[in-house]
Amino acid sequence: MEGNKLEFETALVNKESAGFLQAARELIVSNDQELEIANENLKGTKSLQKKIKEWFYPHKTKARAALNGLIGDEKELLDPLYKTEEIIKNKMVPYMEEQKRKREEAEIAARRAIEEALEATRRAEEEAEAKAIAVEEERQRKAREALHDGEKKKAEKILEEETKVFIPEVEDVPAPAEIIVPEEKKLEGTHMRTTWEWELKNIDLVPRILPGGERPLKLDRAVITGYGVKHKEKATMPGIRFFPTTGVASKE
Repeated sequence: MEGNKLEFETALVNKESAGFLQAARELIVSNDQELEIANENLKGTKSLQKKIKEWFYPHKTKARAALNGLIGDEKELLDPLYKTEEIIKNKMVPYMEEQKRKREEAEIAARRAIEEALEATRRAEEEAEAKAIAVEEERQRKAREALHDGEKKKAEKILEEETKVFIPEVEDVPAPAEIIVPEEKKLEGTHMRTTWEWELKNIDLVPRILPGGERPLKLDRAVITGYGVKHKEKATMPGIRFFPTTGVASKE
């Protein structure tokens, strides 16, 4: 469109527009005559706007038709690929979810095995300590009996005896069975993504937000969605159920 931008000279249009703009800035409306002048400037401005729009309209229409054609051609080429992407992701997700579940279960089992081993060690040590206390108390009892019977040397001998009570070390408790946690498969440019969504269960339970207890005609879906995304598993709202969905995100 270079050199044919308007049916009239572009420079003249720019000059005329600049004149209207300058006049508008200097305009003062304080009487009927100035009001009439203002109206004439307004009409002139609107007239020039109309001329510009009328010239550009057919060119914009042609450009829009060309753009719509390009968009249609692009869509025709991309649609099969979008469908392919969806099919592939739908087949990847169940396996990736199952592997994630196995990793989480293995991690939980491994932690539980360690905790059980530590608990067994603690119980063994407590039992050994209790046994040592019981042995010492028994020795003290026998020494007191000897003193009570006037056998001082016997009592001294009893107290001098070394009593050995075995207190097991951690290594003495069987180690927990080795639990192999499956390694997560790393995919270049692709990863699992959890999205938090929601569904309406009972609109009568959804908190009223308008003055006087009036309920809006529609739920503010953007606000509820944003709340779920922000709070995830901690998101709670009367009448609304929040839940996660798993998908696959892949970079182009």
